[in-house]
Amino acid sequence: RRWPALARAMVRPMARQAHAGKMVEQFIKSMAPADAEILKQPYVADAMSASLAECFRQGPGPPTWDGVAVARGEAIPLERIRTKVLIWHGLDDRNVPVAMAREQERRLPYVKARYYSGEGHLIFFSRIEEILSELVAPAT
Repeated sequence: RRWPALARAMVRPMARQAHAGKMVEQFIKSMAPADAEILKQPYVADAMSASLAECFRQGPGPPTWDGVAVARGEAIPLERIRTKVLIWHGLDDRNVPVAMAREQERRLPYVKARYYSGEGHLIFFSRIEEILSELVAPAT
C-alpha cells in the first residue's frame, strides 16, 4: 500500500515464472490440498498457465497496480452494489481468506453465499455444475 515500487519488485519474479510456465508448479506447492489436486489435471494446469501468462503479458506493472489498489482499499463500496451477488467460497482457500468473503457477504445488500469445507481457491472447477446451474436459473 505504501511502497508500490517494492510491490513491483516482488511481482517481477512472478511475471518471469508465469511466462516460463512455472507458476502453476509453485501454486501446487502452496495451495490447499484440494486446489493442488485440481491443478494436477492437465487441462486445468494448461488453462491456468495460459491465463497467468496473459495476466503478465504487458509486464508486472498492471498486476502490481491492481494489487496496490486492493491494498489501498480503492474499490466501489460494496453497499452500493444493487444487483444480486452469488458467492461460493472454499473454507480451505489459502489465497483469499474466508474472512474476506464473509465481510463481502455482510456488506452486500443482495447476496447469497455458500461456504464449503474441504474446498479451496479453485472451487469453480470442483463445483462447476452447481455454479453454472445457479447462474442460469431464473431469478426469484
